[in-house]
Amino acid sequence: MDALYTRIKDNYDIVYLHYPLFSSGKAKKKVMVGEIDLVAIKDDEVHVFEVKCSHRIVKAKKQLKRIKRVLSFDNILSLEKITTFFYCGESGLVELVS
Repeated sequence: MDALYTRIKDNYDIVYLHYPLFSSGKAKKKVMVGEIDLVAIKDDEVHVFEVKCSHRIVKAKKQLKRIKRVLSFDNILSLEKITTFFYCGESGLVELVS
């Protein structure tokens, strides 16, 4: 993850590592439901990166789909402004997922 952070940090206004993801909805108490590996923001675009050590893109896609759903719930972000990527630490490749 550090290699990816170093690689992209100069291209974005803000980069978060290990961004906490909280439940949304009608519950009075928010509960942490997960963690986003890397979130990068430039202007009004949000790029979400799921990092895996090996090429496990199927698992990454499932996690990224859930992340987009939680982030867009309650109008935190619109789905059109969230772009998701998969990063394979083994090969160093970044793949666009959506």
